[in-house]
Amino acid sequence: MSPKLLKVEKRLYREVMVEIRKQVGAMPPELQRYENEYRQYMTQELITPSAPEGAMQAVCDVEVVYCGDYHTYSQAQATLVRVLQTLVHAGREVVLGVECILSDYQTNLDFYMAGEISESKFLRLIDWKMTWGFSWENYRPIFEWARENSLSMVGLNGPGMALRGSLKRRDLHASKIIAATMQSHPKRIMVVQQGDLHLAPSHLPNKVKLALGRNVRQVILLQNYDQPYWQYGYAADAVRVNHEVFVLFHRPLFRKPLSYLEWLTEGDYGFEQFRDELEGQYLSALG
Repeated sequence: MSPKLLKVEKRLYREVMVEIRKQVGAMPPELQRYENEYRQYMTQELITPSAPEGAMQAVCDVEVVYCGDYHTYSQAQATLVRVLQTLVHAGREVVLGVECILSDYQTNLDFYMAGEISESKFLRLIDWKMTWGFSWENYRPIFEWARENSLSMVGLNGPGMALRGSLKRRDLHASKIIAATMQSHPKRIMVVQQGDLHLAPSHLPNKVKLALGRNVRQVILLQNYDQPYWQYGYAADAVRVNHEVFVLFHRPLFRKPLSYLEWLTEGDYGFEQFRDELEGQYLSALG
């Protein structure tokens, strides 16, 4: 792919980010701090080209896999399903921890995973729209695959109404559940679905180590981080940040924040026009 196409992608990405800022305004201070720490970590490491297959091989020989989630982008949730498939096909027993479910609703989650309540009742009991709010359609494949393959699942979010709580408190809450689950199932691999910003090593992964009181063999899979994407262009489908951190790419990158803009605007007519214009420009550049 040509540098010209990458330049078009970058311009479209920036246009989407401008529209998002118009919708949400300034970033809350704690979220800004988390993003700054995440970006600072990434700039300190020596990033090298890799391949998605290398990341998938790496997940099979660790204790815990953190899979970064961009909540409005279905490709992010599809990556988690691929990780689960890779582990199960490799013969690993898996426990899946999910940020999208409050730990207070663990009993409801257990009933749903056992097939004792319907999907509609499950979503009503856990008040999905209020406690998580992102599209269930994106997350359904995760739950369906986990049920079909008899995986254990634990809710990680909290305490209380998590989306209104601080990121630090949510990480501390999740770390205690992850550590307790790993101690209860030492022969199983723990897979964690969590937003990317939580997964800078100094955030949730470090809190899990502190909760366990030891080091942990881990792999952190981040997705669609912009800095290495622009750096490597179309030369790599993934990059390796260090021995335990990978970034996977889904092209074109502007579709990631575009999914968030669609969620913010609830896909109104103005959004559809904007999306169609961007997609048209991209397809034209793609030739």
